[in-house]
Amino acid sequence: MDLPIFDNFGITNVEKNEIKSIVDKNIILSEFGITVSEHEVKELIAIRNEALKRNGRIEFKHDIIEKLIFAFCDSRCINNEDFVERVGEFVDMFYYFRNETNVSDDEIISAMRMTFDKYNGSDEMVESRTLDMICGGNENE
Repeated sequence: MDLPIFDNFGITNVEKNEIKSIVDKNIILSEFGITVSEHEVKELIAIRNEALKRNGRIEFKHDIIEKLIFAFCDSRCINNEDFVERVGEFVDMFYYFRNETNVSDDEIISAMRMTFDKYNGSDEMVESRTLDMICGGNENE
């Protein structure tokens, strides 16, 4: 079994590829007024790794950060100045929702975005109402 290889900064080769993949997509993100730096992606990876630990999860596919970035990059409720911070919050929420539901990652992300739009960009409402939406509860409350 191959173990992850760490460089001097504690970043695995898989994470290096993830960073490069996301940063390389800045040309697309810039169409929405969003850019992310290598440092910001490293911050998001650290947030993800902590969320995984806190929720007792492991992840084999490293695509959730990128999926969340692209799910929210065109929102009128987010600007470049707070984009990475908010995506970090969504990463944390995502893994909580992942533990609480039995639906696909894409369904969770879609429900998060729908809740975000419905409540005009309220992170608090995403956190408190997304599970209702996923589970078919009354999200109108």
